[in-house]
Order: sequence, then structure tokens, then C-alpha cells
Amino acid sequence: NIGNLFWSYWMSPTNASFDTLRNAIQSLWVAHEGRNVAITDAPEMLVLKLPSDIAAFSLFNSDPAEAFERTYEGFKKIYRQNSRDWDQRTLSFVLCRSSEEENDDQFYAALEQDPLFCRKYVIRSLADSERQRDELLRLPFFPLRGSDGGALQRPQSAQDLLQAAGLSASLARNLIEAYVRSP
Repeated sequence: NIGNLFWSYWMSPTNASFDTLRNAIQSLWVAHEGRNVAITDAPEMLVLKLPSDIAAFSLFNSDPAEAFERTYEGFKKIYRQNSRDWDQRTLSFVLCRSSEEENDDQFYAALEQDPLFCRKYVIRSLADSERQRDELLRLPFFPLRGSDGGALQRPQSAQDLLQAAGLSASLARNLIEAYVRSP
């Protein structure tokens, strides 16, 4: 549809785009490893589906608070539509920051500390796919690369280990998040 096409080619002030982001994400998987990976367009974001993770990526430049509220609400709406399939997966929201405005640093830092609903990460949004790829490798759900170029598996998160032991996703999340009481 036209709206998704617009957002797919949306450019930030640093010339970073969703296409650059998509190319960088796709470059992280060798062909045979990528069969369980899906990237879909959603309004103002890309949604990455992995076997144990769901991550939404959105590009931010000016007025990050307004853009975050709009896109984060959109992500939560998509979650509600897919909750049965996504409930056993770890949710993440990745803010790809194209602005280097110091005024925004406190906003982004506070978001990364907010554990509600999902994990939040802030990375730089770059115009070059190779440099964007390096930024993406900071995220815990992307495969590490060994010295021979082959993929290494990241250790499972504590939440994933608890779920593998039979605990519900909500109980596992409550057990590992600081300052959260179990219902």
C-alpha cells in the first residue's frame, strides 16, 4: 500500500532509511540461517520476527518524544493483534536515532531504562548499510560473528531459560525484572 511504501523509503536527516536498515538486518544472516527470520513493514516501523524474539525498529530524528509515543502505540497495537503468536517471544523496541541533539540524550537514556511492556534500545541510524550493520550487532537478539565470519549463538537470556523450563512468559518476566512484583 502507498503508506507503507512511503515509510519504507522515508529518509532521515542523515540519509538513513528503512531500506538501509532492512538491508543491514538481512546481511546479518547467512542464507540457510535466515529461513526463520521475517521482516515486515508496519506504519513508521519495520518488524523483525525471529524464533524467540520480536523487534520493532523505528527511525527518529526531530521531536523524538512525539515520534516515540506514536510508533510505540502502533507497536503495542500490532502486539495486541498478534498476542497469541507473540506471547512466548521476547519483545523489543529499537529506536534508530539519526539526530545527535544533546537535548534528546536524557529522553533516550530514560527510555532504555524503562522495562514496561518490552525492552527498549537506542542505536544510531546511519545511511551506510555496513555501518548500520555494526550498530545492529550491539543488540542482544542478533547473531554474533566469529573470527572466521561464521555465526555464533548468543547465550539465552534468563527469561528465555525460565520459559524453556516451563514458566509462563509473564512469570519469567516478573522474576527477572528489577523492582517488579509478581501478580
